[in-house]
Amino acid sequence: MSYRLPEGHQGRREAFALITITIITEIFLSIPQKLAVDGKSAAWIIILIAGALSFVGLYFILALSRRFPGKTIVEAGEEAVGPFLGTIAALAYFIFFMASLILFLRQFSETIITAFLPQTPISVITAGFLVVIIYSTYIGLEAISRTAGLLIGFIIGSLALITVLLIPFMVASYNLFPFWGSGPDIVARLGATRTSLFGEILIVGLIAPLLSGKELGRVGITSLAAAIGIMTFVEVIYLIIFPLPASAVFTFPLYSGARLVFIGRFVQRIDAIFVFVWIITALIKLAATMYASAAVLARALKLPVFRPLVFPLGILVFAISFTIPSFPDAVTIDSRYLRTYGWIPAFLFPALVYLVAVLRKKGGRGSDLAQSNS
Repeated sequence: MSYRLPEGHQGRREAFALITITIITEIFLSIPQKLAVDGKSAAWIIILIAGALSFVGLYFILALSRRFPGKTIVEAGEEAVGPFLGTIAALAYFIFFMASLILFLRQFSETIITAFLPQTPISVITAGFLVVIIYSTYIGLEAISRTAGLLIGFIIGSLALITVLLIPFMVASYNLFPFWGSGPDIVARLGATRTSLFGEILIVGLIAPLLSGKELGRVGITSLAAAIGIMTFVEVIYLIIFPLPASAVFTFPLYSGARLVFIGRFVQRIDAIFVFVWIITALIKLAATMYASAAVLARALKLPVFRPLVFPLGILVFAISFTIPSFPDAVTIDSRYLRTYGWIPAFLFPALVYLVAVLRKKGGRGSDLAQSNS
């Protein structure tokens, strides 16, 4: 029996914007700094290696969706490996999205307090974000993706403008050397274990019923490529402007870079201008991961609608986010656990499900990407 959740219309442009924003929003937090600590001057190479391996994971996500046309990755998993193992896979996806949501919400709330509202209790900031997130998720994926499609130009434009304004500080390109930073073996290992930087590409498997096979492939490939390019570019600029060991100190790279801009006597602290764009970007990511969590859980529980789960999940997110003692603990958990082992539910599970489906001859025959794009 199929349990179809009404998600409205999903255009290719909106889907591209939604997935790209959901992935790249991590650059507003401590990811560039943590990569600089681990990879030194080769931090940007870690992103490229992780991105290249993520394409392998994306292959299996797309192949699974095309082998079971009209089904989400959760429904395809249940049909491929059976209800029990399919539910386990669905719960793994749910845990990944929830962990991403909780850790990002806690870190971004701390960022807003540290940078702009130091006297405001973190519970007030977090509750304010959650109200918007819950409402956005409740009205559906179409609203979230249309908002992303409308604003992605402003988001990328703000990054480009900051880059242009920081050109006077880009005088030390030798900061990218030595080329291999911590060493080729360490960089390769970190690149392999940091593929979960792009784990939110798993959303492609959830919107599969809303797009044709060819459209889904284009959305997945272009959004992942765009995310890799943007994140690599930001990391390179960060390393050029803030050489080691300074790059290992700044917790909020983009905010720190924006604060450097000084145009004459009267144009200073332009970070206040961009904060609104960054907040909207963060809310899109949070709403997308909240939707993904609710949609996956609803399908795992065989519920015909996901909306009754949104408010309880919001309360759960609020409660769990405050079990993390401090901002450094949230950063450590994110880097050491989610971004190190998150590739297992995000990429390994879909690959295993797909391989089992092939071995058991479940689903259709048009699973190969080359066949489906021909």
